[in-house]
Amino acid sequence: MSNGKEMSSGTGPYPQVIAGLHELMSTMTNFTDDAHSSPDITDAEAKDIDDAYREFVRGHQVFLHLLTGKGALFKSTPEVGNSMKDVLRAERDVVESMGNVLAEAAPSIAPDIKGQTKMLSQTITAAIRAH
Repeated sequence: MSNGKEMSSGTGPYPQVIAGLHELMSTMTNFTDDAHSSPDITDAEAKDIDDAYREFVRGHQVFLHLLTGKGALFKSTPEVGNSMKDVLRAERDVVESMGNVLAEAAPSIAPDIKGQTKMLSQTITAAIRAH
């Protein structure tokens, strides 16, 4: 990521980051909507879902840690920090909704899904606080 001056002028990567998070939230929302009408999940499928969700959480946390580290750059440019906080708050809501849907759809992995969702939600909250 670039420096705060570039980002505050809108030429840095933050507009793309925000757009990417909106796209991710759209995908998660579509998945959540579709999951309500999906057939029951088998134990084998549940294992694959659990593994995939754990990898999603791990990868997204890496991204969020990078974003959190850049948050201090925007104390003097609140328009960038506020935009990021808004999108991260929305993302946290979508992540929690998706985690609840996955836990309901696959009770055998519900404890792990709920734990992974809680960790990701906490990481998003830390990124919000940093901005």
